Amino acid sequence: HGREGPKGLYVWVVCLFDPRGDRSLSRLPQDGVSIASFKQHSGPVTSVEWHPSEGSVLAAAGADDQITQWDLAVEQEGGEGTAELAHLPPQLLFIHQGQAEVKELHWHLQCPGLLLSTALSGFDVFRTVSV
Repeated sequence: HGREGPKGLYVWVVCLFDPRGDRSLSRLPQDGVSIASFKQHSGPVTSVEWHPSEGSVLAAAGADDQITQWDLAVEQEGGEGTAELAHLPPQLLFIHQGQAEVKELHWHLQCPGLLLSTALSGFDVFRTVSV
């Protein structure tokens, strides 16, 4: 995912998923060094897509029957949140569940925050309030 960075340089951020559901981010061309790593999906990630207009937002679908929405610009702030949410990364905005074996997801290009997903159990169209 490319963005214009400081001094007019173009910066690429690559989002990588491994079969265990771990996700890491690397900024290129800085030798692919990981700049962040997150663990939320408990199975393989089957689809990932950057938001078409919010450069730091992406959605990911997994074989663990959930879709997650992330904002990578969010940073940890001390003292906020509740104890039951303390184990979740602050970049995690939304978790959608209810489909079996989610295979693919896409952002709608004209409707902000609208996601479409396909799964063995059918397809879903839903809007998140966070984007």
